Amino acid sequence: MCRDRGHDEFYYGDPERMTGDPVPAPFIDTPRMTIVRRVVVAELLRQAFASLPLEATQVSGAPSTHGRFGSVKQWLGLDESGAKPNGEAVRKWLRGSREVLRVVERFIKYTGLSPTDSDAMRKWLQNRLADEIDRIANDPIYNQALLSERLANAGLLPMFGFPTKVRTLYFDPPHADGPPKAVADRALDLAVSMFSPGNAVIKDGWSYLADGFVALDPLAPESRPKRLGNPLGRPVEIERCKCGYASHASTGGGACPVCGDRTTRSSLYQPSGFRATMRDDHVRRNAGSGTGAADLAWTDLGRRTNMVDAVKVWQLEQAQLIVVNDNRGREFEFVDDHFGSVGVHSGGDGVRSPRRGVIGDIRTTDAVMLMLDKVRLQGGVVNTHPEECPAGRSAMQSFAEALKLGCQAELDVQPQELSGGIQSRATLNGMRTAAVYLADTLENGAGYAVELAQGPILRRALSVIADRLSSQWQADDHRACDSSCADCLRSWDNRFVHGLLDWRLALDVADLALGRRLNLDRWLGLAAESAAHFVRVYGHILEEDNHQVEILDAGALTAVVAGRRAVLLGHPLWSRKHRLNRLQLDTVRALERRGLTVFMSDVRESRRTPDMIFSLLAPAAAGGHPGMQSPVVLPPAAEAEGIDLDPDWADLEGIVDERIRPLVVHLAQRDVPMPEAGLEVGDMAWPVDLGWPDARVAVVLEADSDRDFWCSQNNWRIVRAHRVNGDDSALAHEVEEVLR
Repeated sequence: MCRDRGHDEFYYGDPERMTGDPVPAPFIDTPRMTIVRRVVVAELLRQAFASLPLEATQVSGAPSTHGRFGSVKQWLGLDESGAKPNGEAVRKWLRGSREVLRVVERFIKYTGLSPTDSDAMRKWLQNRLADEIDRIANDPIYNQALLSERLANAGLLPMFGFPTKVRTLYFDPPHADGPPKAVADRALDLAVSMFSPGNAVIKDGWSYLADGFVALDPLAPESRPKRLGNPLGRPVEIERCKCGYASHASTGGGACPVCGDRTTRSSLYQPSGFRATMRDDHVRRNAGSGTGAADLAWTDLGRRTNMVDAVKVWQLEQAQLIVVNDNRGREFEFVDDHFGSVGVHSGGDGVRSPRRGVIGDIRTTDAVMLMLDKVRLQGGVVNTHPEECPAGRSAMQSFAEALKLGCQAELDVQPQELSGGIQSRATLNGMRTAAVYLADTLENGAGYAVELAQGPILRRALSVIADRLSSQWQADDHRACDSSCADCLRSWDNRFVHGLLDWRLALDVADLALGRRLNLDRWLGLAAESAAHFVRVYGHILEEDNHQVEILDAGALTAVVAGRRAVLLGHPLWSRKHRLNRLQLDTVRALERRGLTVFMSDVRESRRTPDMIFSLLAPAAAGGHPGMQSPVVLPPAAEAEGIDLDPDWADLEGIVDERIRPLVVHLAQRDVPMPEAGLEVGDMAWPVDLGWPDARVAVVLEADSDRDFWCSQNNWRIVRAHRVNGDDSALAHEVEEVLR
């Protein structure tokens, strides 16, 4: 039986691979400092707490599988006994015990870590471990009561067994005797949606209407259950932006680092439990709110870990995924009910609750971040600005889902073991793009993301998409799928983004990631058919408005013309305004010479939303469509634009900063080797605009004292692009002379 899972669908679509493929080799990551340190910390804390009096670590309830280290309150000295903080005693033990060195040397053997690594770990354990435990104990992101459980969730200890972020929905009538009764439970990232106030949960013939929050104290004895005083827990301040930016390390009121808009600040609560105060046998339609897909918390990427073809790779250890339910943008207003129970204020009486916020989940795990760089598009990345390239975000989201399929095949894992998505990013030249992330679903990480960051498996996964999945999705039996379906990209797990998914866009980005050119025929081959369909549907309306309608074969591109307006159907990943490629420029100029006002669109838009094309051709008849764009305004033709370039030089011209494009054209006509755009030099990976690494020559637009000093010390020669007063021919001659 094939389940509705991407893993099963992939192999049932290619059954020979189920028995014919070699089994992926297991990988043991022994030299990874983070993993070794977790085991060492567990052993040292075991010895440190064993040296304390027995009562210092005694707690009620079931013991933790991660270690008998007492409660968080006992570590901080906040428990009811009034005893001294365990943290002080453990800190003293770590600084003075000879066991620290002995344990480090014993555990580090045969791991591949160096003596320098061993010494650094010993110093960290003696001087910083206790401080790190203090930080985690006081961090509102973590709400586990037992210290060892909290440290495991924070990645400081190994995670034994499965994470315990399961949350329970309780039936808790207002005047009932005894503790609330459990109805159902779910992992927190699902519970904040399924048990959200206003949603109904069906169990044993009863319909339970969720309307608030309640939980039992995990440290109370099972024989004497006790309500938790604050089931919402402490809030975590987060900030978000409509472009997709999200971060929990909020300073509040800042500007989005991607789009520049002002961010929205919220208090996020991770409830310890949910409640329903009424039940009946009626079937209800859920009126509560839900969540979207998880967002990777923002982090400054720094220096990349790897480069796989045209993809920059960053390994992100202990990254954080954020799931938010913001009550459809209104936030929740929380009201304290009877002891240990919190309700949600409806707001109908005009009274504003003093406690407002959102509910959600923050999960710590390992992730890998992927960003396309210097691909064969204008600007070198996939543009995701909604006005410049409307299909850009859909393309990156589709690629993320396809990449999960490829990675699941190469790692031979279940789809639930990897989660993924996209994160908006801004490039150095101000373009908006999106990075793709893949994260281990398991708390603390399972090693898959780290393995992907090494490169070989990621490269094979990209090839799976571009070659194997491409042949399946372009086959005749998949022809009826116009964008996405259950046989290609759609599944239950990605239901939140079904409207964005498109298998053709996923294949386009996979080709770019492998350093290939776009397969233009994948879209442009559909242009004539799409234009003809548009004319059949809208042609008579345009003709009634005295517009003569025709389909114009404009060389490699197709245009729909009505009166003096023309809509050019290009590739969905081409920019529409400021970064037109040579084919677009030449075609627009040819149409303008015929007296036409030209608008840019694409084949995908003509198939999905033909009313957008109609609004461009007849704005008055369309009533001023809100998505209407301005016509293409071309800059004055430069002397170099009429020159035919070799395809590789033409690709390079599209990637580089527009200020040195004329230089690239002049260099293409001289006997010089092709440079690398955005080459990174030195230990700090300083970028240069154009670079010839074999000749150690670089062309730069902006000065950078650190980079330039490194270049001077390492025999690199720098040519400054502003030196020759805008004379690109003279600048090209100078570069040619330096290269000789």
